[in-house]
Amino acid sequence: MADSSRSTNNGSPALVHLYAPANDAILKKVSHMFEKMDADQNKKITRGEALNHFKAFNKVNTNAMFNEIDLNNDSEITIDEWKGFWENLLQTGIYKPEEIESELETLLRGEAWVDWNDNRHT
Repeated sequence: MADSSRSTNNGSPALVHLYAPANDAILKKVSHMFEKMDADQNKKITRGEALNHFKAFNKVNTNAMFNEIDLNNDSEITIDEWKGFWENLLQTGIYKPEEIESELETLLRGEAWVDWNDNRHT
């Protein structure tokens, strides 16, 4: 995996390489989580599907997730929005892959959504 603290030739920080082995495992979990939440398998997560996924504070977690991922505010998260969010999170280099993978495990169990520092303004 590329070191996110390195500089590129133009002096800007290098981005974490998305396809490093650790990130492959994360992206597989990202896809698995989307499939799990997309109950009707129509390639969109609705607010209702998210509410059913989260075990506690489901409205709070659903709203937090949609605020970060539903970029066009249509109350649906597409597979492209979903994957784009996680790819962006990996690229920021703010979190270690192990941290993201650990949080994905808790999300897969329906636990709380994390307010990620993803350099997006939501």
